[in-house]
Amino acid sequence: MKRVVHRLDTTLVARGLAPSREKARALVMAGEVLVNGERCDKAHRGIGENDCVEVRERYPYVSRGAYKLERALQEFQLDPAGKNVMDVGVSNGGFTDLMLQRGALHVVGVDVNVDQVDWKLRQDPRVTLIKCNARYLEPNQVEPPPDIITMDLSFISVTKVVERMSAWPGAVILCLIKPQFEAERHRVHKGGVIRDAAERQQVLINVKTRLEAINWRVTGVCPAGVKGRRGNQEYFFRLEYGKATGVDVTIISDAVTT
Repeated sequence: MKRVVHRLDTTLVARGLAPSREKARALVMAGEVLVNGERCDKAHRGIGENDCVEVRERYPYVSRGAYKLERALQEFQLDPAGKNVMDVGVSNGGFTDLMLQRGALHVVGVDVNVDQVDWKLRQDPRVTLIKCNARYLEPNQVEPPPDIITMDLSFISVTKVVERMSAWPGAVILCLIKPQFEAERHRVHKGGVIRDAAERQQVLINVKTRLEAINWRVTGVCPAGVKGRRGNQEYFFRLEYGKATGVDVTIISDAVTT
């Protein structure tokens, strides 16, 4: 009799261990899924009917993006409790969910498409959604003004959007740097992944230089809590406007080689 095999992510949904394939994949990438007692990090792995699949911890956020930010909050010792937040590139709301769970008063989510934001967050009175390209965001659209700005952007250099954030010079920015969208095209490897640590380090240095030119200083850097969907190692910059100095190249090098 032929053995019936299904993907791990679809198995998690079928067995009631995850509400959707997206959240199932997030659980797998976060290292929370055990197959026959061993951690599995491949959502496409074949699972038979007799394989034991366990989730070590129920997925606490609406998306895996929260895990990326979670490490940055810890590394930078930044507490969002009692603060107003703007989430630029809100997507389905992973960053927003984490900030609210950590005690943020209000989150303004900005994206060109806010229909993808998780239903739970769209019903939360502490969340305001703005459908807008953040490059053209006007200060009077954002109420209350943010104490913290989070940024998760794709297919664009962060410097093009950070410049617009100068309208809120008192805010601290936690900016996710995705090397594949910051590097020169010929340096991005097959599959959109930059595997060489030295190349990633140079990308971060180049982004730091461009940010300094618009008066934003990198005052902290750390790896994101989980890698991007295709395996890219991403990083967070903590940015503060108008500071006299920021981190040096050594700090960036340490973050890349950690």
